[in-house]
Amino acid sequence: MENKVTIIIPSRNIDYLLENCISQIRNQYKNIKILLVLDSIDSNLKHVDPNIKIIKSENTNMSAKRNLGVDNVDTKYIAFIDSDAYPNENWLEYAINFLEKNNEYCAVTGSQYNLPTDSFEQQCLRIVRFSPLFTHKEWCIITDKNTVEQDCTKVMTSNVIMKRKIYCEIKGMNENIYLAEDNEFSDRIIDKGFKIRFIPKVSVFHRECKFYPFMRKIYCMSYYYSNSFRQGKKIKSFKDTIFQFLPLIGIIIFVLLWGIINYLKINPFPLLIFPLFIICLLIKEAYRESGKLSEKRIEGFLIIFLSYLSFCTVWVLGTLLGFLNFPSKDIKNCYKHY
Repeated sequence: MENKVTIIIPSRNIDYLLENCISQIRNQYKNIKILLVLDSIDSNLKHVDPNIKIIKSENTNMSAKRNLGVDNVDTKYIAFIDSDAYPNENWLEYAINFLEKNNEYCAVTGSQYNLPTDSFEQQCLRIVRFSPLFTHKEWCIITDKNTVEQDCTKVMTSNVIMKRKIYCEIKGMNENIYLAEDNEFSDRIIDKGFKIRFIPKVSVFHRECKFYPFMRKIYCMSYYYSNSFRQGKKIKSFKDTIFQFLPLIGIIIFVLLWGIINYLKINPFPLLIFPLFIICLLIKEAYRESGKLSEKRIEGFLIIFLSYLSFCTVWVLGTLLGFLNFPSKDIKNCYKHY
């Protein structure tokens, strides 16, 4: 199997997270090929392990790095993982055995769990990030240990094993997209008639952000999506685009109704039932999601609920400012993929 696949890891440089990723891979796969695609090469790691190759990318875009990585390998399969993650036991075996037996499938993805070293706050924020309120329904299952094997239409490029030939056939990832590249990539896989399999055992441990960088990412994502929409760039499907703008549209309608009713000298306070309903929904969802925690459920509920409120606020703000193109700056400088 080790001659059939190359693990491609894009990163900025070699830091402790990447070193841990490589170490964990080597605990399972002693001789498997690993290709690092970095912004800068300042390590002798390539001289320590003959099966690790390092190449420098002039383009910091993650899609460009993955494409460059694939261009430099010749194995039948490629496996993508992020530098702040590492694979669970038999990660490659489950995926490749499935792909070998099922020719109609081109890719396998699977579950993602917190790193064992993640704090309680990070565990809660991972629940928030994959809540059905805020993400694609297929990605809600990747943290659920009770999820069953099934076909899917989305892959996260932090955990995917696929046929290199198919990757090249669909012309790799779109290098003009800085965020949501795996969404657009997945859509092209499905549009070409290929199938993707979600196998829970094909799992990785992936670090979650702490509160401030988590919210910064949410702001950058919402800003980038709406700013791209403003420029006429198709990054997300029409349905997903509507889903993004709904909170902002709802707030605008609420403010307009409040102003109109107040202008007509009618008591506008009954309109408060709508934001109260939203808050009750968030409370209900936070309570339900906190049930996934094995300890400190009350504390977890509070963290999740407050994170929900912050998520909604930041998302609406980012969507609004992105659509208005204010402030006009390169959001890439604020967002960090890794």
